[in-house]
Amino acid sequence: MAPAAWEGDVKLAGRAVEITDPDELAAAGQTEPGSHLFRVDVGEVVWTRVEDDELVIRSWHEGVGEREFRRK
Repeated sequence: MAPAAWEGDVKLAGRAVEITDPDELAAAGQTEPGSHLFRVDVGEVVWTRVEDDELVIRSWHEGVGEREFRRK
């Protein structure tokens, strides 16, 4: 496969917190015993790919915003 045909890799980083409050579980429709509900807080997203003859890294970081880096 040619490097430019590669769609790339995506990385998500953050935290998953299990919701255990019975009222929150009921509000989300989680009424079955043994079911689990999580809140996910994403702090970083990075997409790495090849475009023409460059490695392209596009990222979003909480508190920083979106940035793009290119390397030959």
